Amino acid sequence: MICMTDRRTGTNKGTSFVIKLWLEPREMAGEAPWRWHVHHVQTGDEANFTRLADMLSYIQEKVGHAPTP
Repeated sequence: MICMTDRRTGTNKGTSFVIKLWLEPREMAGEAPWRWHVHHVQTGDEANFTRLADMLSYIQEKVGHAPTP
């Protein structure tokens, strides 16, 4: 769950994601590719990704801002 604080009211808002990840079977020698399936609980939206950066961008878009370190 990702929590955000509303700056006006000081209350926390949360959004939830179910993230499934797995390795695809290898067809050739080398590293097997990772896959991600993301379900945004509040909207029911779902998406599949082959790149970690794309999955993180999707989550940032749904949350409405980039995470702070």
